[in-house]
Amino acid sequence: MNRLKYLACALAVVAAGCGSNSDTLTTPSTNNNVLIDFTDAINGPLTKNGAQTFQFATLATGTISATLVALSPDGPNLQPVGLSLGVPDTTGSCQRVVSNDHLLQSTTVNATATAVGTFCVSIYDSTGTLPQPQTFDIQVSHP
Repeated sequence: MNRLKYLACALAVVAAGCGSNSDTLTTPSTNNNVLIDFTDAINGPLTKNGAQTFQFATLATGTISATLVALSPDGPNLQPVGLSLGVPDTTGSCQRVVSNDHLLQSTTVNATATAVGTFCVSIYDSTGTLPQPQTFDIQVSHP
């Protein structure tokens, strides 16, 4: 439980739910001011009342952004879903720290990692109204 509290404190909210076309993030490292940026592409199916969770590790502190790049067949702006950033718990679930329950395609959720560690992103049917399985693509940028 203390680990969860520590990691939850490490992920401070900067902003949630702003659309963005540019998701390039850079964070200075301690090695000759070289900029570090990792981008992970995540995709898969999402079913009615379903959820998918993915873990990733940061190598430095800085901004984390998760963007819903595609949702089909009911995107780009027809079907809202939920997207959250958080910390994994001991069961593998993602404990939400920042989320947007009515996210549309091309919308970004942002947070700040104040410590190096393992974080997670979850996409979920927040309204329980997905008419059919959806294929999604999420882009996660992190230090």
